Amino acid sequence: MTLGKRTLVPGRTILKINLFIIGIISLLSVTKFGNPVKINISLSGTFAELRPDHFHGGIDIKGVEGTPVYAVDDGYIYKLESKGTGYGNVIFIKHQNGFMSVYGHLLAFNPALSAHYDKEAKKFRKSNLAVFLKKNEIKIKKGDIIGEIGNSGFSFGPHLHYEIRNLISKKQVNPLFFGIKVKDCAAPKWKKIKFIQVDEHRIPRQEKIIQLDDNSYFKVDTIDLFSGKNGLAAQVFDVMEGNNNKNGIYQLKMLVNGVLHFHFSANKIPLHETKYANALIDYKENKKSKDIYYRCHRLPGFNAGKYVQFFNDGFFEVKEDKMTSIEIEALDYTGNYSRKKIVVRGQKRYLPPLPYHDYYVKRTINNVFKTYFIELKIPKGAIYQNIPLRYHELKETRKETFSRIHGVHHEYEPLHKDIFLSVRSGIIPDYLKEKAFISACNQEGKFVNFGGRWRKNFLEGYVDQFGEFSIMVDTIPPEIKDLSFKSFPGRRKLVKIQFQITDNFDLPKSMDFPFYKVTINGEWLKMTSDRKSGVIIGYLPENLKRGKYELKIVSWDRMNNQKQYVKTFKVWG
Repeated sequence: MTLGKRTLVPGRTILKINLFIIGIISLLSVTKFGNPVKINISLSGTFAELRPDHFHGGIDIKGVEGTPVYAVDDGYIYKLESKGTGYGNVIFIKHQNGFMSVYGHLLAFNPALSAHYDKEAKKFRKSNLAVFLKKNEIKIKKGDIIGEIGNSGFSFGPHLHYEIRNLISKKQVNPLFFGIKVKDCAAPKWKKIKFIQVDEHRIPRQEKIIQLDDNSYFKVDTIDLFSGKNGLAAQVFDVMEGNNNKNGIYQLKMLVNGVLHFHFSANKIPLHETKYANALIDYKENKKSKDIYYRCHRLPGFNAGKYVQFFNDGFFEVKEDKMTSIEIEALDYTGNYSRKKIVVRGQKRYLPPLPYHDYYVKRTINNVFKTYFIELKIPKGAIYQNIPLRYHELKETRKETFSRIHGVHHEYEPLHKDIFLSVRSGIIPDYLKEKAFISACNQEGKFVNFGGRWRKNFLEGYVDQFGEFSIMVDTIPPEIKDLSFKSFPGRRKLVKIQFQITDNFDLPKSMDFPFYKVTINGEWLKMTSDRKSGVIIGYLPENLKRGKYELKIVSWDRMNNQKQYVKTFKVWG
């Protein structure tokens, strides 16, 4: 099936072609790894699923906390890492065949790896860090237990994040190529499609969403659209028996009048291209409704690799009083597929005017927007398409705000690079300047601390989103709540301690929180953290002798406001 050429699709032609391709891939995948778990594999996430700001780099295997995780091949430990966000507790193993396997969101490492990590953590007196090991410093055999399934990091249920990386090409590769068997007899399910009318600069002007009948295997609907250039986005997901998760699909194709215009295939994703997921997902729709639409047309700034192919950038012309046939097909890795066919009837052209805007931002140049109160620099390549930027000042007042509140476009427009922001301050006492930062309001309604540096009367810094910005100050330290115990009895067993640390401001997603240090009688104690909940967990040393002890927790925020919590306890027996 060739992009830009008419394709005949009688009966099961598409299915046969797809199964042939899958067969070829299987033959080429001569590298066979073992399974990372010894349970029936059910997926809660598939390779290259569309996520905000990234493609999903592996597969998520559902499991119970504590289930053993195994090395899939001989190799050596390259990195051990533990943090409250991202992959949480994660192991990287390099193999002799040029691949690296990654095991994320673990509950714990095995005892030997834990001992090595704890030794390094104690050396730096830091609980969350990445420990890099020398080649063959810790060797691993295929089938060795390396850890346990958990829920650490940015995870919302126990599972193993398992991925394979090609160290030569620096690409994440679909782990299902390496011998993992997944039972799946269910075809992908359709929900909606969206038609997006664009102007001559391919700026969206209006949209039309069509609810699809998922019960029909192959149904033709006739849709009326205004004539002109259009793109399509599809909401479709993969399902498995006994699994309620809505996973990403393996392949998606779109044909217009029998000509292949779009083909996405979840085979390999270059690591440096993962943020291009923002251009393939309908970012605005995802921000508004959490729905995931695959965009079947190319945004001008989407420099896609071979995993996405376009003809005419995926756009098609709708002509007045003419019929246009649209056929879309979704395929999962095991060969189950489903198709939808829509006939579009062209109506008299109507193109709504561009919304009011203050500045037209071009993606191919460095853009500067400036007023007396704010300066905005959007570098070349920071946006995926030209945008009519809207700027306005909000009339509302906010507590602890020391500037005007600036509405800079809207959060529904994705950024590929950070943008520079300079905000003029109002009257702010000198003693508060060190507590001032550029703030933005996130989707949850919480203010995000983006930091910043002073230049005369301006606070400047980089932000990773559009939205509402102002200068705020933070003088309030984090709160520490004891979740573990009221007192220690005499003990002969391991005692778990846990605390919750919360702050009044949020941080950018790339930053880990909470910031803290825990000591017992001045001796540093290793803890693990979870950014989602702010909970830190650790265990009292087993070698504590009889006597009185002081447990101290010091926590601080980005503006260095500190809070201290002290508790004394006795050990006897």
